[in-house]
Amino acid sequence: MTLDTRRGLWIYSLLYSLAWILAMKIVDLAPIGPYKTTVGMATMNQWFRNLLHYDAEIGYYKLIFSITKILAWIALGGCASWIVVGIIQWIKERSFKGVDFTIIATLAVYGIEIITWLVFKLIKINYGPVILPGRPYPNHTFPSLLCMHFICSMGTTIYMIGFFLEERKKLVLILRIPCIIVMAAGFICCTISGINWLSDIIASILFSVTLLLEYSFFAEV
Repeated sequence: MTLDTRRGLWIYSLLYSLAWILAMKIVDLAPIGPYKTTVGMATMNQWFRNLLHYDAEIGYYKLIFSITKILAWIALGGCASWIVVGIIQWIKERSFKGVDFTIIATLAVYGIEIITWLVFKLIKINYGPVILPGRPYPNHTFPSLLCMHFICSMGTTIYMIGFFLEERKKLVLILRIPCIIVMAAGFICCTISGINWLSDIIASILFSVTLLLEYSFFAEV
């Protein structure tokens, strides 16, 4: 994929992301959340929840959510590995300039993920569809941070494996397969677990694609 093509896709994904945020505040608003909290895209969100027939008492699939959290820790291990590599390079070269720029770009993605989470905790687009144990009220779930975590952490890890092991094609394939499985399984579990609205999941896809396309400009993709 050429640089111009990626730039065009990045612009489109950014615009779609902004449009989705706006849509959540003005399109099909209805009090379908816990304590009658208002949610955008209400018809679509309610249809998806009805489709999956969640537990009437707690409103989500507890086992699937537990699996999602386990997979999230595994994905976090991918993030941690590149942090460790960056620290090793920094110590070895005794200078921040000695760290591969690709590592810096990868860590920047993780930093932007955290910033995105903090920003949307302040903006509060909507509350989630369920109240988790130990919480007096539903969390802010837009966008789905877990879905973003799976897509961005495993997406960058898949690229970085190829970057550092470019000459060892078979090993690259062997290492990438579990990353793809964790990304796909984590995303699917997060989507069907019931802790997010469908609109939260869609937002996480749009934001992640935008972020990874921007990452590709700096990571020598």
